[in-house]
Amino acid sequence: MTPDITEDIKPLTRRSLFKLGALVTGTALVAVSGGMAWLGNSRIELPGLPTSITTMTQEQYHLFYALLKVLFPVDGTDLPRPEELGVIEDIDRMIALLPKHIRSDLSLATTLFNKGTVVVGFNLKPFTDLNQAEAEAYFSSWHRGTAIQRGIATALKKLAYVSYWRNSRTWEALDYDGPVTKKYNIPSLGISPVSSQLPHGD
Repeated sequence: MTPDITEDIKPLTRRSLFKLGALVTGTALVAVSGGMAWLGNSRIELPGLPTSITTMTQEQYHLFYALLKVLFPVDGTDLPRPEELGVIEDIDRMIALLPKHIRSDLSLATTLFNKGTVVVGFNLKPFTDLNQAEAEAYFSSWHRGTAIQRGIATALKKLAYVSYWRNSRTWEALDYDGPVTKKYNIPSLGISPVSSQLPHGD
């Protein structure tokens, strides 16, 4: 199952967002201040792109690598770490199933989120370089931000949450034993309206 993120990143087609994109990715910064093109580029050593990743760009991989630490602070709990479940690889497979134009919009969204720290986060380093406290505060600020920011944050969170929580290894810590439809062998009604499955009175 791939979550529907179409509505979340719909604003990415607006002309105003591409102007913001030019600013965030450095185009406007170069035009205005020449030598400041390095702003927003990572200056720490990050893991290389694994061969198991077939769709994500290196920037997307690094973003999700950092984002999962924010969304799943599971150390000291019974919940498994995202890397133990192959969450990034699963997200990669979900992205591969998205329509081409949605993948393109998502690529822009991840760049805006990662390098938006320079413009809207007042930080001279990308999201992937932030420490845990800074990253948590930055993500929360996007959740409370403009419609574009909220949409991007929601889209990223949907991909991460679906991939993590659908793995049955996360259920035990929550005392959840799986979908009741499987437990009690309840047949799926598919997309048929419920009312059509119910007996009609005289």
